[in-house]
Amino acid sequence: PLPEGPLDRLGPRTITDPAVLRRDVEQARARGYATAVEELEPGLWAVAAPVRDAGGTVVAALSISGPTARLRDGLLDELGRVVRDEAATLSSRIGYDDAKRGAA
Repeated sequence: PLPEGPLDRLGPRTITDPAVLRRDVEQARARGYATAVEELEPGLWAVAAPVRDAGGTVVAALSISGPTARLRDGLLDELGRVVRDEAATLSSRIGYDDAKRGAA
């Protein structure tokens, strides 16, 4: 469950509105990876995707992060797809079968 009240600001672009956070989480689920640009600390971006066990439970995540000075248009989406695909491969190796369960 997501928090209902206002959220603490950790970085210059931290999502503090629960409704905006819910939309962001829905978008991440649809893409299969999450992004953060200066949400945790100034000058940091990251992408991450879930790793699931045979039962479909998220047991880990794969992520890539770097300085925003090196961020270019399309890089988050490009790396997000790579991380999502590698997380899916790892999930498959530990027994997760998304074909049987639907998309992750």
